[in-house]
Amino acid sequence: MISVLNRLPGIGRRTSERIAFMLANDKKGTVKLLSDTLKKLDENIIFCEICGVITDKNNNPCLICSDPSRMNGVICVVETSEEVYKIESSKSFNGRYHVLTGKISPLSGCGVNDLRINELIKRINSENINEIIFALDEDIESMATINYLAEQLADYKIKLTRINSNLFNEYSIEYVNTDLLGEALIKRIPIK
Repeated sequence: MISVLNRLPGIGRRTSERIAFMLANDKKGTVKLLSDTLKKLDENIIFCEICGVITDKNNNPCLICSDPSRMNGVICVVETSEEVYKIESSKSFNGRYHVLTGKISPLSGCGVNDLRINELIKRINSENINEIIFALDEDIESMATINYLAEQLADYKIKLTRINSNLFNEYSIEYVNTDLLGEALIKRIPIK
């Protein structure tokens, strides 16, 4: 249990030990509740067939992709589903999303073929897309991903922009509050 908990992000060895011993000594039904919840998560969570965001199997395509009031023609490209929900909380974007499920990172074993790039290109070819917004961090891997995608999309007549991460003071999207994220989206920067 300790080694499994230790695999979770943000949970170190000591916290894993504390959680494992708490669960082992549980008399309030937390273990059963946690077990049932994890089982439901495993059985019901899937990825949207269009954008790749985490959704449940009763909503595929996801609620965002199936919402007719969403603006067509603009896709915000993000690394994970977490950024979709964070941007949605900012209430500053009413377009569509595309989740890459990572970024180009050879040291982590994540290459171009591991990302949902082909799915993005298929969407560009089948939907009337006029702008792609990259909502990725400004680290080396994210910038390599943006540069690669900009090269792949160079022949398309699409406006390419990225969020204005200069407003973040070198923080990643994960740690930026939703108001600042919304402002960065509105004040986006053109790419080439």
